[in-house]
Amino acid sequence: MARLIPSALISGISGSIAGTTFQKNISGLICRAKPKCRASGSQSQNNIKRINSVIRSSWSNFSPALLERWQNFTLFLNPPQKNNKSLLISSFNLFYQINFFRLYYNFSILTEPFFTDFAPEPVICDIKKDESGILLKCSRSLIAADEFIILHITETLTNSRNNFNNKLRLIPFETIDGDEQPFESAFIDVFGQGTSLEKYYGFRYSVMSKVSGLHNPFIDFKQMLLPL
Repeated sequence: MARLIPSALISGISGSIAGTTFQKNISGLICRAKPKCRASGSQSQNNIKRINSVIRSSWSNFSPALLERWQNFTLFLNPPQKNNKSLLISSFNLFYQINFFRLYYNFSILTEPFFTDFAPEPVICDIKKDESGILLKCSRSLIAADEFIILHITETLTNSRNNFNNKLRLIPFETIDGDEQPFESAFIDVFGQGTSLEKYYGFRYSVMSKVSGLHNPFIDFKQMLLPL
């Protein structure tokens, strides 16, 4: 940071020139690099910020009795931390895990814990492509009134790439009744282009109950997209 001392030639200066901002404080005139304006973020990033804000606001407004019910629900489920199985996650983290996906898929926030360990019947999914685009081909029919799919997907991968966690993006599509779940339009919304046959994609998915807010363990896989 440089300081300017006024003289007969320069009695004062302010504003910005060529990326440099001039300001006056008690030390004199100061010049510094003009701060760059940060982008407001993508639609997905802004949506996640909105969801986080809704969850924190809801939690902060809970009564002591409701907070205690969430604490008891956490003890009832006994969910371990991801990186330390000997420790439990907090009641707030459980509330967050349940409601992040609910809000992302445009369902209302679940404020009252449902004391059950019920999760949907497990399902095995495959990816295929028909005339309408990419879809999940499931091992059973899903019931949209009771459950929904949480789906992450990557763009195309090379055949040799097996570690794709940092490439996964959450896909906001609507689960429908049946064993075929199309999501080509949602893929285009996220990535700006459609899917391609005989290309590899990475996936992570689970099925969440709309009643309990619990979901099956996530399943990760990589597969070549083939016609249905």
